[in-house]
Amino acid sequence: MTIRTLRITFLTLCGLILAMPLLLWPVARSKEPADENRKLAEWLDLSDAFHRETASGRSRANAALSGLKRFAESFDSFFSDRFPLRGKLLEQHHAMRRRIFDSNPIQERVYWTEQGWYFLGDSYGDLVMESSGRKVMSAHELAAIDNRIEAAQAWCAARGIAFHVAVVRDKQSIMPEALPYARRDAPSNFSLIAALHAGAQPVLDLNALERAHRDFPPRTYRRTDSHWNSLGAYWGFCALMQGLGLDSLLIRSFGPDSFQWDSTMVSDGDLTRLLGIAETETVPDARPLFELGAQPADTTIKWANGDRIEIIRFRNPRRQGRIVLFRDSFADARLPFLREAFGETVVVRGSLFDAVLLEAEHPDYAVTQVVERQVDHLRHLTVSYNRSDR
Repeated sequence: MTIRTLRITFLTLCGLILAMPLLLWPVARSKEPADENRKLAEWLDLSDAFHRETASGRSRANAALSGLKRFAESFDSFFSDRFPLRGKLLEQHHAMRRRIFDSNPIQERVYWTEQGWYFLGDSYGDLVMESSGRKVMSAHELAAIDNRIEAAQAWCAARGIAFHVAVVRDKQSIMPEALPYARRDAPSNFSLIAALHAGAQPVLDLNALERAHRDFPPRTYRRTDSHWNSLGAYWGFCALMQGLGLDSLLIRSFGPDSFQWDSTMVSDGDLTRLLGIAETETVPDARPLFELGAQPADTTIKWANGDRIEIIRFRNPRRQGRIVLFRDSFADARLPFLREAFGETVVVRGSLFDAVLLEAEHPDYAVTQVVERQVDHLRHLTVSYNRSDR
């Protein structure tokens, strides 16, 4: 074989390796990449890119150039997040580091203990620093969040809407005894924010009730996942209903004896998936003993200020009242309870507050839900009217 043939063969192989993701794209593109506890890049059509730039007030020529640039950047992010086999490659790499070399490939994102518990790392809002008491909000930051909450509450009150901020405690806060690192005896950022509103009570602790009910199994968070389980979500639902002043409905229709509590084996923990391992655990499963009434009505996708906002509506002819929930991922397990309690439940993902939506819906209740490690995001809560891109 000649040198020229070897070079051609080598270059051909290199070209095939580089082109492999594009060649596999039509048949092997991962629709559900490995869970990375972050929002993966979404596909942006070229026409949408032009539309957003035109809507921003640019001239058609400038909008065309900016739209092409936005589309190129969006495609690069989308391809980097979702190229074929990416999830499997990441899983295999992490699994090899974990099993063969007994090392943590992503220590900044996941911790684990000898007892088999997994926790999020510092990549997520400086979670370790905050949960260990080494990072506390300044008085200036607290005042800014305080002003935002009060402004949203006043805006809603003027329109007959009861507004609340609902906070889900981090797994680190609920299970400090299982942490692989020491905690300082210092107030949490959530407790500082809640103390500012102790009188008016617009800030709700969704984990308050679970600590008072130990007649049920005490474990309310998943061992291999960063979220609460069905039992934790149930107590979170109860805490929200009490915070909204709906105790009578809660006692009458949604007491613990209104559900059959079974156990289910699962192996879909987001933290173990980050490490590329499949580990099973037993989780509680709530089965309602009453007839379900909530049905999905419609789903709407809109863009506001460049952000994708998903709006899902449920209607329940067996109930009254309307609630709008600006949600995070912890709402997944709580939604089966919540949608059975109201005549109409509107669930919004991608926004902390939407004045246009609230004026259109005019609900009885509006709730902004955040996880404890993201309470600092409340400084972005604004009652200004979001500019709709489409």
